[in-house]
Amino acid sequence: MDDPSCLLRETGHSYGESTSCSRPKLPKHIVTLMLERDDRTLSPVLHVGYSHTLSYIARESLLGLREAGWPIHVACPEDDWTRRIHEDGFQVWNIRLPHRASVAQAMVGAWDLLHTLRNRRFGLVHTHNAHHGVIGRHVARALGVPSVHTWRYNPVDASNRRAIQAAYSLAEGSAARAGNYVFFQNADDMAFALGRRIVPEKRAMLVGNGIRIEHYERHTRDPATTRAQLGVARDAELILCIARMAERKGIPDLIDAFALLAPERPTSELVCLGSGPHRPRFEAQARSRGLAARVHFAGQRDDVPDVLAASDVLALTSSREGVPRAIMEAMAARVPVVATDVVGTRAIVQDGQTGLLVPFASPRAIARAIARIMDDQELRVRLTAEAYARLVRDWHQSFVVERMDMRYRELLPSRALAS
Repeated sequence: MDDPSCLLRETGHSYGESTSCSRPKLPKHIVTLMLERDDRTLSPVLHVGYSHTLSYIARESLLGLREAGWPIHVACPEDDWTRRIHEDGFQVWNIRLPHRASVAQAMVGAWDLLHTLRNRRFGLVHTHNAHHGVIGRHVARALGVPSVHTWRYNPVDASNRRAIQAAYSLAEGSAARAGNYVFFQNADDMAFALGRRIVPEKRAMLVGNGIRIEHYERHTRDPATTRAQLGVARDAELILCIARMAERKGIPDLIDAFALLAPERPTSELVCLGSGPHRPRFEAQARSRGLAARVHFAGQRDDVPDVLAASDVLALTSSREGVPRAIMEAMAARVPVVATDVVGTRAIVQDGQTGLLVPFASPRAIARAIARIMDDQELRVRLTAEAYARLVRDWHQSFVVERMDMRYRELLPSRALAS
């Protein structure tokens, strides 16, 4: 089997490839697409997934694909998260399929999607999330519509029970064969899926992940103002975590690590950005540790560049990732990173070069790494400079859009003209 990372070289942007640019630039392919003026109209593409994923995690990909000329539509549940999707100007089709669906909810969601695809001529379906991906690819196949899926994290990791893992593997394997391509964000996940024969090699493509770096280089507020809004002291050592408030993000370990730091660093404070089902439990943990006044749960916010500009270090303590946007955002803002050495995260953080990696579920190691960065200005400067340089070279969102655009066009050679 070939090294999965070699697939990136098809687009001319492989991990570790050096370039002479020092600032983010759109590749010629994307610039050409944006400047083309001909009679061709590209077929509409329907992105199917959970509303939070499409409004936040996949948002920059959707915007980039639209800029490349693709008419992008979104199919997800209508809820609080869809506000941002509407504000971005995307057509939203209500698919009643929640993040975690029962059998009955899955059947309703499948019917909604079937109805949508039958009544609107989409050239391609692009699915996100595990069960949205399984249902979406099978429905698309039934209607003769090509489909691709973004593998954001390993669905087999959703349970420790072998029977459930086997069921997930079978479901994903069946969907991978119903669709045309599976897009992977990191080489570890791709190697796993190929090694277990969940995804056929001819259908696997490593597209990576990325952000619009320039967006996170700018902030609109003075850091002192942002800190005041967060309830953080002006002179505090601000540790930031940007993550969904869910078990696999390792928030309890970070709170335990902060409890070890707090007595020795009386000005330190922890801010957790993000929403999720376990926030009340994490807040209770902070209270039980006597840290309620120094651990702030700020919810989901749209001013991430401002919060990063006010922060001293980003900590991400997940059990696994795809390729974490939070870390890329911190690197763009030149905020040093402490993260767990897990799948996805290690694709972008090289220990001692672009950040510090620590073992998963080790609060003491997390605390030591945070303290090390806080106390060593030379280390902070070196880590952030190298992280930013590698981010520009390998992880700009335009590279991801280019790889997706290439496969979209391959799948729609005879559908380039919308009906």
